[in-house]
Amino acid sequence: MIRKATSIIVLLLMWFFGLATVILPTSIDSLNREAWRLRRDFSDSSHVLAQRALIHARSIAYQKGEADANSRIGLWNLNGGRFEAAMVHFEKALIIRLSEVLSEDIPRSYTNVGLVHMRMGNDDSAKDFFIKALEACEEHELLDQYGRSWTNLANLLAQNGSLLEADSCFQEAQNAFERRSDSLGLATVLSNRGNIKYELGDNEGAIAFYKKALEAHIEPKNWRGVASSLNNLGL
Repeated sequence: MIRKATSIIVLLLMWFFGLATVILPTSIDSLNREAWRLRRDFSDSSHVLAQRALIHARSIAYQKGEADANSRIGLWNLNGGRFEAAMVHFEKALIIRLSEVLSEDIPRSYTNVGLVHMRMGNDDSAKDFFIKALEACEEHELLDQYGRSWTNLANLLAQNGSLLEADSCFQEAQNAFERRSDSLGLATVLSNRGNIKYELGDNEGAIAFYKKALEAHIEPKNWRGVASSLNNLGL
């Protein structure tokens, strides 16, 4: 039923924009917002809306709308394992955001390009882009993105076996999430720090972090995270 309702919404939006004679930036923003909302559970519908947003944004030279649409299309390709296509769209979004000084979105674009490099095994390039995302967060005082930028860098380091360095980055992320009372971000970082303690053979330290993660997941009623934390505690 939910999938059918979502399909109807997508068709209505496409019908509306097909009839519209004047395309406004606000209408393109609506398409991009809906594409973002559907990105996880209805990725193909999200992609259709993002493609439509891209076409309309280009038709009126709406740079922000074009960058946002490229970002969403890039994400669809990344999740589907189409890394080269993802890189093309993420780089287009980054170029626009840098040229238009779309400050809030610049770290996200650096992160997206870094994630593609990470998935392709280009770890040095991934690290460079994650550091650029951090620098952009500092330059533009985007504290809401600071924690996630540290988390991406930490994940890369942990993946490469640099566990102590990764834990140091996770600590920075933890501090950022605590300052903003971001329970979900905090819970993820606490779980990751627990994983590192476990890998280092510090079972007591791992359990302590898993318990903190469990508490952080309970507050926003993130039951999937609660289940994951309970599973970790059962290791």
